[in-house]
Amino acid sequence: MPAPSVPEGPDALTIEWLSAALSRPVEAFDVEPLGTPGGLVGRLVRLAIRYPGSRQGPARLVAKFSAEDGWAHALFDKVGLYERETRFYLDIAPRGGSYAPACHYAAYDPDQHRSVLLLDESPAPGWPDLGDEDIMRLVRAIARYHARWWDDPLIASFDWMPGIMSGNAEAGAEVLAEAWHIWRERVGAVLPSPFRDVVEAYVASMSRVRGALEESPRTVLHFDFHVGNVLLWPGARDVAPTFIDSCPVYGRGVYDVAHFGLVSLSPERRRGLEARMVDAYHVTLLERGVTGYSRARCDEDYRLSVLAVMHRVLLSTMVVLRMEHPDGEAVAMGIARQFSEAAAQHDLVSLCGAYRT
Repeated sequence: MPAPSVPEGPDALTIEWLSAALSRPVEAFDVEPLGTPGGLVGRLVRLAIRYPGSRQGPARLVAKFSAEDGWAHALFDKVGLYERETRFYLDIAPRGGSYAPACHYAAYDPDQHRSVLLLDESPAPGWPDLGDEDIMRLVRAIARYHARWWDDPLIASFDWMPGIMSGNAEAGAEVLAEAWHIWRERVGAVLPSPFRDVVEAYVASMSRVRGALEESPRTVLHFDFHVGNVLLWPGARDVAPTFIDSCPVYGRGVYDVAHFGLVSLSPERRRGLEARMVDAYHVTLLERGVTGYSRARCDEDYRLSVLAVMHRVLLSTMVVLRMEHPDGEAVAMGIARQFSEAAAQHDLVSLCGAYRT
């Protein structure tokens, strides 16, 4: 049976399309919306599927589609998000260690700029209020995933996977300049000066900072590792977590740890747990057989990663600011506070000076 075309969205699903995608006849299905209607990055629905006679197949799946056409969709497609997430399920997840939900179908149409995934519905009941030990457990899990791909020669064969900087439009100075312009236009009058200082210092050193994070030893990054992309049984530490919404790039793995802390935790909690998180990450790498990667190098990579995370968050927040989301300014100010404190804690302006081009 030929591969079915990528549907425009949930409303375009048909029995014929599902039968082709699942390689088995489907008798009927019901659709239940999930998440925010319309979806800024993507659209999610839950499918309840029935099969004829004694035929069997997955009864409940989550279908994920790219966002509706528009400015945000064009930006996310331009930076390769939809293709990378699709290829993650085709090339990375089947090789193990990714903690991803099982994928029954994945496709990206480069001509129509659309993607679709059919994923197992996670058994987890939702996103818990993570305790400190839960966070350490997640850090150790992402370290095991990174150890699986540590300097793996296969990474070079994935021509669809960019590094944190090279081949990735997100990393371009032009895109960052546009994002910073929108930030200053919308919230510039109230931005704290430490945040302004570290952004401007980073702009002058961006290529070398992000380039350093692509050098060997490198691994496959989740690249959007935060509490909203983790499904975990509260209190059930013998059940593996599920990581969703991976849009992989290659680079230094501790970037994912920095991203989790900066995006998921308050500045106070991040500051209190940061050293433990990096220690748990590094110890787990060693336990998994990684050699030649010192704790001092890991600490330096973490500081560089804070800058790279800031770059990415500037771009993602540009979307909500430009679309005049009602919470956009509050989100931006929370980010400015987080990175102002991180800049002081890690002396990031001086670090940028050491990497200035």
